[in-house]
Amino acid sequence: MSKSDHLATILNLITEKGSVSVSYLSKYLKVSESTVRRYLNELSNMGLIIRVHGGAMALKENKVSYEPMFEVKASLMLSEKRKIAEKAVEMIDEGDTIILDSGTTTYQIAKEINRKINRKITVISVDVKVAEELGSNPNIETITIGGKVRPGYFSIFGEYAVFMLKEFQAEKVFLSADAVHPDKGITNSSVEEVFIKKQLIDCGRKVILVADHTKFGKIALAKVCDMDTIDMIITGKDLDESFIEILNNKGKELILV
Repeated sequence: MSKSDHLATILNLITEKGSVSVSYLSKYLKVSESTVRRYLNELSNMGLIIRVHGGAMALKENKVSYEPMFEVKASLMLSEKRKIAEKAVEMIDEGDTIILDSGTTTYQIAKEINRKINRKITVISVDVKVAEELGSNPNIETITIGGKVRPGYFSIFGEYAVFMLKEFQAEKVFLSADAVHPDKGITNSSVEEVFIKKQLIDCGRKVILVADHTKFGKIALAKVCDMDTIDMIITGKDLDESFIEILNNKGKELILV
């Protein structure tokens, strides 16, 4: 495949998926990551894509089906995600069984658990990256749900995953979201993940939404749940005042970090 073919393929993939990571493109095109970076820089210089750490994003990034791949999302709002993770870990008690949803915010919670928790807890994971982060910690019993893995996103989904989750109960579920709207509720870009999220909610005695403030006011493809289903929200202190007022009026326990 020629260089021009590579550039066209990359542009088509970014347009189709909304974003791609360098590692994904490297495997897809069977070229080195340094070659991919050069291609992405060229497309960015031509004004055809948006170059971000770890990959690239489409210019039309506000479409409801848009969802960046893991390595791209991991670099977005990282400082806020770490603060959310710190607050979330403070809520985990010794002996707790918790469920961590898939995503880059819950991945930061997993990293914070590894750094801070030296007491026995059980973590149920629906994310390959989360399970990998926790798997070497002797204080944590890590249970990974079986099923299919979304390439480039590392979340676990499918009928078997839903079936397995039905067997579990947890003190706390840390739920992630692609979009949060006061009227439309929690929505997600991936239909496959929605069935997992719905089951996570059913498994938890307390459902805690962990999402950075940029997710608020948006609506994604498929509905997960209404806001009434959420017991607590942890998000960034830059959340718009109008949303703070709406959530307070709804009686939501809101923590800003």
